[in-house]
Amino acid sequence: MILLFGLAMARVPAGEWRPLDGGRYPVSCMDGDSPRWCRVQAEVGCKMSQLQQALSHPEGYMDIFPRIQKASWVGEGIAHIQLSMPLLFKSRDYVSVFKVEKSRDEWLLNFYPSERSIISPERDVVRLSDYSGAWSLKAISADRILVTFFWNSDYELPTSVWSRDGVRLKQGVEIMYQIDRYCQP
Repeated sequence: MILLFGLAMARVPAGEWRPLDGGRYPVSCMDGDSPRWCRVQAEVGCKMSQLQQALSHPEGYMDIFPRIQKASWVGEGIAHIQLSMPLLFKSRDYVSVFKVEKSRDEWLLNFYPSERSIISPERDVVRLSDYSGAWSLKAISADRILVTFFWNSDYELPTSVWSRDGVRLKQGVEIMYQIDRYCQP
C-alpha cells in the first residue's frame, strides 16, 4: 500500500478515515490515540514541477500560505516554519526534516520533527514539537494534479474534542484552498 510506504517517515498509521466534510476539499481524520491524523485531498489545475518546487523549499510556503510568518532552512534538509494563528491564539512554529521521495507516478514530501534542537522558539510562540505530515502529488494530466496533504492534527490548543474537529476541518479546507489559489494563473 503506497500510504504505508510513502508515509513511513511521517508515521501516518493505517486505519479508517472519518469524513468531516469540506465540500470541494474533503477532509477526513482518523480517530484514536494521540497524535490524531487528518488528510485533505483535491484535484487542482497546476503543473507538477511548479508545486513541487514551492513545497520542497520552506520559502515557497510563504508564497502559498498567508499564515506563514517565517520559513527558512536552519540546517541541511531541516526547515523552520512559523505560523500566525487567528484571534487570541499564540503563534505556532515547528522545526522539521523535509524528505522528498519519488516513485514512477507519485511525488512525496514527508516532514517530521527534527531530533536536533537547532533553533529556539521565539517568545510568545508555541513550539509544535511533534508536528509532522506529508504532501502527495500525483499527475493526472500535464496540468492537473491530485494533491493530498496529511497532518498530525494535535494542536496543543485548550479545546474540546468536538471543537478540534472544527479546527481540523477549517485547517484542511484552508490549506487546499491556498494550494488551489496558488496554482491559478
